[in-house]
Amino acid sequence: KGADVFVVKYLDNGLKHFYGICSQINNSVKQNLPGAGAAGGLGYGTSFFLGASLKSGIDSPPLFEKQGNLSYRPNAQQVQLLLHYLDAIKSSNVQSFDEPYSYIL
Repeated sequence: KGADVFVVKYLDNGLKHFYGICSQINNSVKQNLPGAGAAGGLGYGTSFFLGASLKSGIDSPPLFEKQGNLSYRPNAQQVQLLLHYLDAIKSSNVQSFDEPYSYIL
């Protein structure tokens, strides 16, 4: 956002170079992966390097549901999914949290 024509060209060339490196590692890599462009290529990187599958957030149920006029409550199913992901990160020897997390439904 806010990049002029020259910066966009520079960034595009950098992405093409990155794709070239990825295709040397794995020749079945896709240059255009639907949903991978948002967040500066974060989706592409997690898909390629970590084997993540991409899912549109628009298609997912919300983390919070509106209850009444002004209050929201957590969507229990989505919270359980989030806790599952956080447990996977906690059990990893690559990523750790400085402080434990907790949540009561």
